[in-house]
Order: sequence, then structure tokens, then C-alpha cells
Amino acid sequence: MLKKWISTGIFLLCLMYSPVSFAYVDDAGVMNQFDYDNATPLWDYINANGYRFYGHDAMNDQYIKTDNSMFITISRGGFLGDFYSYPAGTLTQLIFLKPGPMTDKGIQVGDKAEKVIKVYGQAYPADRKDVYSHDPDTGFWVQGTRNYKTNYGDQQKFHYMVLTYYDRQGHHLHFLADKHSERIKAIIYWKGWPNLGESTYAQGIMNELSDLGLTRFVLESEMKEHPLKSGWRAITDAWHGI
Repeated sequence: MLKKWISTGIFLLCLMYSPVSFAYVDDAGVMNQFDYDNATPLWDYINANGYRFYGHDAMNDQYIKTDNSMFITISRGGFLGDFYSYPAGTLTQLIFLKPGPMTDKGIQVGDKAEKVIKVYGQAYPADRKDVYSHDPDTGFWVQGTRNYKTNYGDQQKFHYMVLTYYDRQGHHLHFLADKHSERIKAIIYWKGWPNLGESTYAQGIMNELSDLGLTRFVLESEMKEHPLKSGWRAITDAWHGI
């Protein structure tokens, strides 16, 4: 099952500026190239589009739509004398958590991973940098497993893959896919350049979602599963080698 749809992958948590040589797709933007130049203060957008304040960290303020479909972080500016920070009010990260908002190429949460691959191009394991660092319309993938607790209190495992594509303007799209259903559970968008090893990305995206308190939205249906259903799913996953 895994071989059927492997084709791109990975996410990074830091916004670094030192360029790295990656292959590219023609458009890794979202919502009709929303804030594509990464230079527009977004306070008016936040206020006019049904967002509420969610939290903050040292570099960013965090907002989420009232229907929990989109999460956005906006730079607070001035972190360490503007080192590794954007001007105040500008976009640093956007996460799609539910169906509705789309990438520029028409992918949304709930789509099959094979559709992502068909639209954006072939992806390769993270150790095949010889390919995806040079060939256009390619990406790379990593996979991992995350423990979570259902509403019934039992522990389950979420087996996932992260597919990633870049464009030449430094926009990144990371597709978090459920290996069981082969459907996209979240889409992460940001602009910058990665500066960590590929092997850290898959674990990184799940840590980020957990630290932000967003796992409950990404795994909402799984957390509501009855133990008999989640137990059967675990059996079928094992049978298929997931």
C-alpha cells in the first residue's frame, strides 16, 4: 500500500534564511498565492475573516479560525534584533486543518495522497537528495508514527507520511498523510529555507502540531473512534505492513 502512493515529503519547524539547493515545482503557494511575497501586514485580514487569538511564542502571534479550519502565525518582529524574524504583522506559517481552503493547485485536507503526487509530481525518499535536489517537479517524503489517546482513554498509533514540495521563491508545502486511509490530514505552508536534516522533518511536524495543541483537530475522527473500531484498524494496519 505504501509503495502505491509514495511521492514527496517533509516539514521543518524553523524559518531559516540560508538557501539550500532543492528541486522545485512551479507553484507551492496557497489560496491563489495568498501573501505570496510574504510582505503584507495581516492584521486587517485576521480581523475581517473570522479568526480569534490562539496564543503566542517568542517570535509569533497565533490565530485560528472560529471553525478551526485554518491556523495562522504572524511575526511579532524584532526577535533577537530581527535575526531570523520577519517584520511585525507578516505571515510566518499557515496550516489547513479541515477541508475547504486549498493550495494553488487545488489540493485540500481530505484529498488522497495520490492526488497530491499526480498534481505536484514524483517524490522520493529523503535520502534520495541526488534526485530531488536537482530534478524539477519532484519532492521528498518521510514517515513516522505518533501515539495518541482516544476519547475512550485507550492508546493508539497514528502512522503517517509527510510529503513536501518547494518552489523557487522559497514557498513550502507539507502534506501530512494518514498511511491507513491515504488521505491528507493537514497542509502546512510557509516561506523560508530549511536548515535541518531531512530525517528530522516528519517527527518535527507532529511535535509542532502537538505543541500547538492542534493534534485534536488533525486526529479528531480518530480520537472519537470506539475501541473496537480503532483496534480493528490497528490489526488491518499490521496486516498491510503499515
